[in-house]
Amino acid sequence: IKMPMATMKALSGRNEKKRNEIKKEIFVSNGKEKNEVGREVDVIYVLKRDADRMKLLVFNNLLLNKNYRMVSANTHDHCVAIPISRKITTEEILEKKDWLVEGIGKQWCPYSTAVL
Repeated sequence: IKMPMATMKALSGRNEKKRNEIKKEIFVSNGKEKNEVGREVDVIYVLKRDADRMKLLVFNNLLLNKNYRMVSANTHDHCVAIPISRKITTEEILEKKDWLVEGIGKQWCPYSTAVL
């Protein structure tokens, strides 16, 4: 489908405006300003060695928040924070016997490159 050049420029201008709005958002975590843009989101903490397996399990259970990237955990040693789409309870985690979760909480995560 061919579109007039003016329409194409208008559409790309809207996308650029959205990207610029997102890039202007800078959130503070632990009293330090981050160079990357992101937000504090609900996460589960898993050991680094279990991160890929757990990310797949979270994805298959429709809990993975794809708008954010996984990051090293601030509060749990040797762990990774996996962003989730909603708050999860301890009882829900205990029901999932194959989940290897070290903790749950909130942490600053950078936006996924797909969002930017």
